[in-house]
Amino acid sequence: MSDRYGLQSRFPANQHFVSAVEVSMNGIELRDRAFIAAIAQGRKPNSSVGKVLDCYRVPGELERHLKAAR
Repeated sequence: MSDRYGLQSRFPANQHFVSAVEVSMNGIELRDRAFIAAIAQGRKPNSSVGKVLDCYRVPGELERHLKAAR
């Protein structure tokens, strides 16, 4: 995989660079850490825009149906 952001040389794939940081119970912070770790390791992040788009399609379709029913 390519290292678009030049992170692999600074953070080897088998080492999380956030390991020295205190453990967090904040869901957003944990998601952000996992996102950055995935990029640093050259893999696709679990939380990505592509995965969220499907979630927005359903409300969009519902809105169109409700407007058409008026």
